[in-house]
Amino acid sequence: MIKHSKIIDRVKKIISTHGLTNSSFADKIGVPRSSISHVLSGRNNPSLDLIIKILQSFDGISANYLLSGDVLTPIQPITDKDQEYNNMTLFPELDLKKETKEEIKIDEDLVKSVILVYENNKFEILKNK
Repeated sequence: MIKHSKIIDRVKKIISTHGLTNSSFADKIGVPRSSISHVLSGRNNPSLDLIIKILQSFDGISANYLLSGDVLTPIQPITDKDQEYNNMTLFPELDLKKETKEEIKIDEDLVKSVILVYENNKFEILKNK
């Protein structure tokens, strides 16, 4: 069973560890300041939305830590080398490789037209001369 008071204690620890005030913490995670005040005072329990916003705003905080206090090995940031092997499959010919700009070549003589579609659903057709 998850004890809300323990989650609140861990939220307070996150705030103090990062040198934030309650107000700056609320601003950082994108919730009203009153929400943080109500949670920290024990008036309200932390909502799932609040927990998700904390996890999205602080890279080093895991859900396991926030919910149960379990401290796991910190997640290491993904490096370019890790990304290179991230999309590997059993079929090497299907592996996605990072393409450089030099590798992408378009024979402009073969392009007949390009259609640009804008966010407002208007479009424009650019024809090759």
